[in-house]
Amino acid sequence: IGHGDMALVETQGVQVVVDTGPSPHGVKQRLIPKLRRAPSLVVISHADRDHIGGAQALCQRHRPAHLWSQTLIPGCPKPALTERLRLPGMTISRLSPADDWVRGRNERSLIISIITQGHRLLFLGDIGIDRELDLAGRFGRATLVKVPHHGSKTSSGKPLVSETQPQIALIG
Repeated sequence: IGHGDMALVETQGVQVVVDTGPSPHGVKQRLIPKLRRAPSLVVISHADRDHIGGAQALCQRHRPAHLWSQTLIPGCPKPALTERLRLPGMTISRLSPADDWVRGRNERSLIISIITQGHRLLFLGDIGIDRELDLAGRFGRATLVKVPHHGSKTSSGKPLVSETQPQIALIG
């Protein structure tokens, strides 16, 4: 999809999309062909184009049942930020949103955990080391960690890695 984040988590016929990459083209070419129906949940970590760029195109083609986003997206359902959503075969939870309007939009990324089939997947948006330290002790162990901020040197500090102990670190 180029420079950006987009993930599809699927189990027992339930599909959850986390971020939609930088463009409608990427969603149409890479994501929509993999969807059998509208996703049960779409999560937009934050409003930077490389995370939200394809959301409108996705909603126009497959309107999700639920949307977790801090931003209104034309053509998408109104966002509803619940703490937890239980779906067949998975539970999606969010850590409290960042209360940080000084350090910028990246630090306000929605952070979610997906538990499915005995595995825990952790999606961290574009948070940096400062926000990682704010949330230390709340991440817990994870089978997979979507490395924050595309693996930049301003994220993925030693405390995060030590706490999560991931088997898989995914860089987008």
